Amino acid sequence: MEKNKIDLHQSKYKKSRRISFSNQLSSFFNKIIFSGLNKNHENDIDAQRLVLIINLYCVVGTIYLLPFAIQFFISNQLELGITLALCAFIAITNSVYLHNTGNYKRAGDIVVVMSTILFLHLISTGGVDNTGPLWSYILPPLVLFIYGLSKGSFALSLFILASMALMFIPDNKILTTDYSYSFEVRYFSIFLSVCLISSICEYSRYHSNNLLKELQKTIQLEAHTDVLTGLYNRRYMHEKIDYLIHQKSVCKKKYSLLLCDLDHFKSINDNYGHPCGDQVLIETARRMKNCLRNDDVAARWGGEEFMIILPETDQQAGYLVAEKLRTQLCEQAIYCSKESLPVSMSIGVLEISQKHNLEDILNNVDDALYAAKRNGRNCTQIYNQ
Repeated sequence: MEKNKIDLHQSKYKKSRRISFSNQLSSFFNKIIFSGLNKNHENDIDAQRLVLIINLYCVVGTIYLLPFAIQFFISNQLELGITLALCAFIAITNSVYLHNTGNYKRAGDIVVVMSTILFLHLISTGGVDNTGPLWSYILPPLVLFIYGLSKGSFALSLFILASMALMFIPDNKILTTDYSYSFEVRYFSIFLSVCLISSICEYSRYHSNNLLKELQKTIQLEAHTDVLTGLYNRRYMHEKIDYLIHQKSVCKKKYSLLLCDLDHFKSINDNYGHPCGDQVLIETARRMKNCLRNDDVAARWGGEEFMIILPETDQQAGYLVAEKLRTQLCEQAIYCSKESLPVSMSIGVLEISQKHNLEDILNNVDDALYAAKRNGRNCTQIYNQ
């Protein structure tokens, strides 16, 4: 019985070690294939896709080319050996360049140019037993994957023209081997077929990617938008303020924050019903947007509270904007079910400082708002420590 327990424990230990090794291997592999992906591009699907294919092509291509290069050196085929070894060196150097700079577009250019030159060289020399041109069948999906449909099609057209010039121009001194006419026709027929199939796949991927981006934008918009008023919501405002705090450590621009609260809003709901309360919130949001600049950010903070970020605005200018909002809201009553509903608003103003953190900002602007409430409502109060 004791022996069975020991065996079971050892079995579990070995299994956990296998899982741990598998996880480490997977983590190491992911670091390699996504090496060079900057934090700015972590949510960019296109950037991730390009970094992935470039690293895979460079690393796997290097591992694949080196044995062939060694074999050609051993068999005294120095030209092919040097060509493949040079391509392997450029590929691994390109991967290091991508890792250090994160410039995946330039790294993609290097992959396409290197591959194009390599395959043209194989066509002109014939490679081994005139099979060199067959390696170029991997070029269409690679080029379309990196460049996309329009730019990739243009690059492939140039390659096809150069290849046809090598094969079909008579007495071509660059071409150092002979191909039969039937081989040349079949080669280009198959190459064009691969280009067509790759183009269809790339178009399908591009179309699906655009649909995914639109869906992502819609989801993000819905996640950051208040359904009733169409303004941003509390979640978005948290993220925006947090971003401004970090930005102020680099940029010295001034920002003011307004926290607005409709006075006696509960009595509107109690006396006229929630539909009228909703109408008051919608109309308040509309009037608010009409008073603000395009760069200003307005959000429904919760209930009858609204929050506004005013870029490049100190607290004195923020006070003037708050007073404009308050007076324009109070000038005209809001109508609901033939009832005229007079509304007023209390506003707290705070200039965001570099020393502030998110919690301090929210507490301080809240204090300014409640100071306005204590002063009799329907007024604006600047935060005073």
